[in-house]
Amino acid sequence: MVHIQTRRSSSLSHSPRSKWFNFLRIRNTRLVALALLTTAFVVIVFFDKDAIARQAERMPVSNQLLQQADYKARSEPVQASLAKVPRIVYYNRHSACHANMLQVTQRLNLTFQTLNPGFLGGLGMDGDKANSCINDGFVRTVCETADVIIVADTMPDARPLFQSLVRESEHERCKANIVLELTTRFDWGVPDRFDYYKLNWKLAATAPKNLFWVTNNAFEPLDLSFEALATPKFRMLRPTGNTELPARRLSPSDASLAMCRQETHSPVYAIMKRMQIPFKHVSGGYGGPKTLANYRAFIEFPCKPLFLYSISQCLTHSTRAFQQIK
Repeated sequence: MVHIQTRRSSSLSHSPRSKWFNFLRIRNTRLVALALLTTAFVVIVFFDKDAIARQAERMPVSNQLLQQADYKARSEPVQASLAKVPRIVYYNRHSACHANMLQVTQRLNLTFQTLNPGFLGGLGMDGDKANSCINDGFVRTVCETADVIIVADTMPDARPLFQSLVRESEHERCKANIVLELTTRFDWGVPDRFDYYKLNWKLAATAPKNLFWVTNNAFEPLDLSFEALATPKFRMLRPTGNTELPARRLSPSDASLAMCRQETHSPVYAIMKRMQIPFKHVSGGYGGPKTLANYRAFIEFPCKPLFLYSISQCLTHSTRAFQQIK
């Protein structure tokens, strides 16, 4: 009986039906293996994409600089002196500042490469973001590929550069010469003002040899001393008035007046109205330097609140001077 069952079993194993089952079993095994491999591949790709996404989110700012700002980095070493033509980077987002510096550098037979910091965000960078930019390689990328970096318009735009100068580790500090061109906006839009003023105080106290303070007006150093108790050595470079904007045509009545851009809610505006000082009030865009030159005069006051009392006193005792504009 056992022998018969064995023969029957053996005969079944070689039957067409048995072969079909064996084929299906092998095929199912392959399908299962293929499914496992496919699943593993999908999982790997998913996590790899997730890693890529995370990497993109924290992409080094230096890479953003090269890719988004179209900054053409030059890898030559920083020159020890200005015996050769310096590699100048103009770190600025304001068109008027750009036109002004273009006039200056052309007179000196120099050229510069513009770096618009707008890709880093809006105005008023905080300290945490500045540190993140330093850690991501932003400062290293810019400073290793320039001999002179001129920062214009708003100082906080280049906060990573300045913040690197007070880092304990020397290799994290910017080695390029930094020329800070202040235009009444040294703390424009900064959310963490206490930390920012402390940074300015440190910069003034430590006086890095590669940092040069320049202003285009007499009020900025005073405001910096009031807010940050910082009194670095300033050089003054007045604007040249160079502009690409054409002059607007003024009516004879407007051309006979002084132009003032004070906001209507400004105390200065209220004082001038109360004192009946004749002026043409313009809000928003004013047309640039060529248009200003067509007015009888141009009245401008600093926007800093600390100056309002001094300004009111100045206006009170200067009525006769303003009456001469009539």
